[in-house]
Amino acid sequence: MHLTKIEMFGFKSFADRTVFSFQPGITSIVGPNGCGKSNVVDAFKWVLGSQSAKSLRGAEMGDVIFKGTEKRKPLGYAEVSLTFDNSDHKLPVDFGEVCVTRRLFRTGESEYMINRQHCRLRDLRELFMDTGICTNTYSVIEQGRVTALLNASSQDRRTVFEEYVEDGSFIKLRELSIGYQMDNEFTQGLGLRNMQLRLIGRNLFSIDDYSGYDPEINAASQSTLVRGFDWSTVPLPRTWILSLTLNL
Repeated sequence: MHLTKIEMFGFKSFADRTVFSFQPGITSIVGPNGCGKSNVVDAFKWVLGSQSAKSLRGAEMGDVIFKGTEKRKPLGYAEVSLTFDNSDHKLPVDFGEVCVTRRLFRTGESEYMINRQHCRLRDLRELFMDTGICTNTYSVIEQGRVTALLNASSQDRRTVFEEYVEDGSFIKLRELSIGYQMDNEFTQGLGLRNMQLRLIGRNLFSIDDYSGYDPEINAASQSTLVRGFDWSTVPLPRTWILSLTLNL
């Protein structure tokens, strides 16, 4: 599987429909500063589902749409398509060529397509899950990330190596497993707290039942210490607090 072409229309500085073809091997895009070389990288990340306008060097997502010039009117939408040679069926679809497209309108509506068939962003991301191609890995390295990698901590470098070695699906499953474990621990802790509250409730009702018969308990319930306690700070159900208020 390899990228064969990228087609852009209305994306940033590409007001006209522009196609870059990539043959097997190394392809270089050369030009002076400000000609739009970095916009090609941004287009690649954007069509794969990037939701961060900052990572695309913009203030908001609508900034990717061609804004117009003194001689040209602004466009109403931006569209980018990536075409992959899938003859080895690395992508889990029965097509020898796969084209993924993203389109954004100035109204804020967004569309995703696989071979010109509308799909969800989730479907597009799952399509590339086992390939290492996504917006948050080092399959795309833009300006500044090489320096950041050299200056990164050992833990950050380990994360980068994991992204290279492991499949994206494995990383995702590991994150889901960690999340489930945290939820399970929270649920167990919540169950223990509820059990403790039920025990406290039974003890309070026991004091309520016997305070009229046992002088020592009655005297304790009338003490200044109990009267001066701020029961609003105790995380008890309202019925228990009401019972305490009536008996104090």
